[in-house]
Amino acid sequence: MATRNVRARILLTRELPSTPVLEAVLTVWWLGDRFHAREESGRILSAVAGDVTEPRGFGKVPRTMEAIMDSRLPLSGHLDVHGELAAEHAWVTEPHGAQWKAPLERVSPIPAQLFATGLEGLAPSGREQFLGRDCAEYVTHLEGRDDAGPFRSRVRRLVVGPYVLLRDVTAEAGPMRLRAAVTALDEGVVRESDLKP
Repeated sequence: MATRNVRARILLTRELPSTPVLEAVLTVWWLGDRFHAREESGRILSAVAGDVTEPRGFGKVPRTMEAIMDSRLPLSGHLDVHGELAAEHAWVTEPHGAQWKAPLERVSPIPAQLFATGLEGLAPSGREQFLGRDCAEYVTHLEGRDDAGPFRSRVRRLVVGPYVLLRDVTAEAGPMRLRAAVTALDEGVVRESDLKP
């Protein structure tokens, strides 16, 4: 990973019942084993990290009337995370300006979603052009049980080299979808100044 130098913009779109469609832009700067990620929807760390860590694959899903109403409130600001894979902690700057240190494992999944992992031993199910590149398509499933009951989500990824250019998660039993699509990918452009908190 020491040779990685890449900047990517990812457009995340999430559709859930009874909530407005969420659109968020995430920019990732990665140089060697250090990263900076900026998410521009105004959401806090737990919500942004949940996009890639929640078991169903749809981020933090509002389950109460209060949470559904909160999802309709306008947000502003951006979240910044800065870290290094060899460190124990990363720096977080929340949309409201508070800055604090968080455990690296809580933060690193945000920028690491750009990279293909967990596909070892899987054969591609097809090929597709995306962002002007010839990608391998992989389809997997997330299965389990949570407070809302059993679930099964279909995860479709388009991968080229080390990068996931598209992650499209759909529920097999309901109208839920999360789509994270890379809209720009530039290698060799990240500078030291891009990584400073």
